[in-house]
Amino acid sequence: MDNILKKIPSMLFGNELKKELAYFPYIDRKVIVTKSQGERLTMLNELYSFYYPTKYTVEIYTKIYLALVRALQKKQSKLVVRQQYNNYFALHKKGELNGIIGGADSFSVIGASGVGKTSAINKVIEVVSNNQIIETDIPKTSIIPIMLVQTPYDASVKSLLIEILRNVDEKIGTKYYEFALRKNLTIDSLVGQVSNVALNHLGVLVLDEVQNCIHAKKGDYLIRCLTQLINSSGISICLSGTPEAISFLEREFQIARRTLGLSVKPFEYDDEFFGFCNRLFNYQYTLNYVEFNEVFAEWLYNHSLGNASVVISLFHDSQELSIMDGSEKISIANLENAFKKRLTLLNRFIETKTKTVGKLSKKEESSDSGAFLAQIEHNQIRCAVEQSKGDEKLLFNLLCKLKITIEEVKI
Repeated sequence: MDNILKKIPSMLFGNELKKELAYFPYIDRKVIVTKSQGERLTMLNELYSFYYPTKYTVEIYTKIYLALVRALQKKQSKLVVRQQYNNYFALHKKGELNGIIGGADSFSVIGASGVGKTSAINKVIEVVSNNQIIETDIPKTSIIPIMLVQTPYDASVKSLLIEILRNVDEKIGTKYYEFALRKNLTIDSLVGQVSNVALNHLGVLVLDEVQNCIHAKKGDYLIRCLTQLINSSGISICLSGTPEAISFLEREFQIARRTLGLSVKPFEYDDEFFGFCNRLFNYQYTLNYVEFNEVFAEWLYNHSLGNASVVISLFHDSQELSIMDGSEKISIANLENAFKKRLTLLNRFIETKTKTVGKLSKKEESSDSGAFLAQIEHNQIRCAVEQSKGDEKLLFNLLCKLKITIEEVKI
């Protein structure tokens, strides 16, 4: 058998990994200022392709890469032949489906909506597999390194199994999906077929939106089916979803032990959040450019609770509104306007939890933000005055948030 592991990219680390995971769209300020309002509003959509790799992205990369390695190693073991025979007989109703090859190396990625789970997973798939199919000569087969499938909204087992077959056919040109429909296979037979397809053609299966199982009547049945699929295919399955899925996954020990994994959280108010915002501020499509500072950082954190997707939405919509009203500049006032007008449905969730955050830690400052932090430390009042744009009430509120050292001197 071919050495499959030689057909995947080498594992990356440190800055090299972050460079591969990141995506920062090209922007030229000299070109921006020559464009019309309509052109700049269209260009503004580039913000949604912006991707800043976080520590969680690195953890997800490591977890998925190692899961792929384990799955490919199993495909080169002698047990794989026995499992193929067992799956074949189960498919043709000549025996029971048994887990011979095993698969206790599956895991979960749990995090709140908008923290970037799916975006991170898609970036990892792009870097790990390089959007390529692994082709082997002995035996002659095609292997999809990582495949992402969404959990059906009603947690239908048959819908999920059929969707897996359809995705495999789409990527490698097989006809498993047509066969399943033509034969009108039962769920038991489908599990056998999908197990064999996964054994031959899949490395890691990522099941997104797994929280759909919670409120569906068939949720428990779907999870049991996945357990069987893990054991009889030898692949690794990653379950990705929101925190509400935790109580569902931990109901039974055999499920919980197969779904231990990562907890993805929003940004803390630290150098990583500052670096993210600082990089994001390069993408200004307004005619007037403003420098990022800690006043902006604190406001964005208090109005997003560290949720990356909310920060990007605020930054995008504030520019959109300022281009449309002619102010052509990012400011606290424009951000407030975007928060009140465009994020109305989120206001009650964020306003009840916001709190004034302290100054950023000076420990282990990132190279992206450390120098700039030192620069603005002595200019906080000037920054607040500039952002207030003559609004005395806003200036007062901004000054109240600043951490200014006051020393009493006897005269």
